[in-house]
Amino acid sequence: MKKVITMLMAIVTSVAMSAQALVWDGSAEPWTHGSGTHDDPYLIETPQQLAFLAQTVNESYDFADYRFTDTCFLMTAEKNPELIERSKRILDLACDLETEVVTTHIGVVPKDKNHERYKIMQEACSKLCRYADEVKSHFAIETGPETADVLKGFLDGLGSKGVAVNLDPANFVMVTGDDPVKAVYTLKDYIVHTHAKDGIKLLDVDPEILYRVIEDVISEGEAFREVPLGQGSVDFPKYLAALDDIGYKGFLTIEREVGANPSADIAMAVDFLNNLIKY
Repeated sequence: MKKVITMLMAIVTSVAMSAQALVWDGSAEPWTHGSGTHDDPYLIETPQQLAFLAQTVNESYDFADYRFTDTCFLMTAEKNPELIERSKRILDLACDLETEVVTTHIGVVPKDKNHERYKIMQEACSKLCRYADEVKSHFAIETGPETADVLKGFLDGLGSKGVAVNLDPANFVMVTGDDPVKAVYTLKDYIVHTHAKDGIKLLDVDPEILYRVIEDVISEGEAFREVPLGQGSVDFPKYLAALDDIGYKGFLTIEREVGANPSADIAMAVDFLNNLIKY
C-alpha cells in the first residue's frame, strides 16, 4: 500500500470572500496577517494567497499554522443561495490550482429524512453535486457530525458523487462513537480524501450541540479530546488496512489543530504512519 502523506494544521475549508472575489488572476501573493504560530496563524484571505500557500508547500514545507477565514454550513434556506455560489467559485478556484477535491463541513445531517433541515441540506448539496460533476471535481464532506450510515443515506439520495467524503476517523470516535474502520466500508464509494487524526471520546453529547446547531453549554467539561496519532481510539493498522482493501490510493492528510507543539506532533505522525504503511 502506498499513500501520500500531507500535513494540515488549523485549517478550515472555506474562505470569507464574496463570489466575485473568488477569481484567481494566476498570481501568488504572500499573506499579510498572522505570524505562522499556533496562536497567530497566517490567514489565507484571497485566491492569490492560497496559490502562494500551494507554491510554498510544493517547494519545501516549513512547519507553520495557516487558517482560512470562514466556514460554511449549508443548513439555512435563506443563506444557502449565497453559500452555494461561493462554494461553486471555490470549486472553480480549486480547479485553477489543479486540485480536484475541496473539503468542508456542511453542518449536521439529521437522522430523520423527513426533517426540514435534511431537505434543505440535500437540495443545496444536489446543486453542488451537479456543478462539481460539470467541472470534474469533488466537494468532500468531512465526517463527524453523523454516523457513516446516516451520511451514506444522505449521499445516496443525491444520485451523484460530485459531493463525496473526506473521511476523518477521529471525528467518528470523538463525536458519534462510530467505528471508523466500518465507516470506510460503508462509505467506500464516496471517499476521495482522508484525514490522519486521532482522538478519544469523553462524554456522550448530542452532535447538534457540539456543532452549535443547538445552543447549549457542556457543563461537565470537554466532550472529546484530540490527541497525537497512535494515542487515541482510532485503530490505525485496521483503518489503513481497510482503506487499502477498498482500493483507496489518495492522501492521508495529517490534521493537528490543538496541542502545545503541533509541529512536533505532525512530525511524529509522519513517522507513525510511515512505520505502518507498506510501500
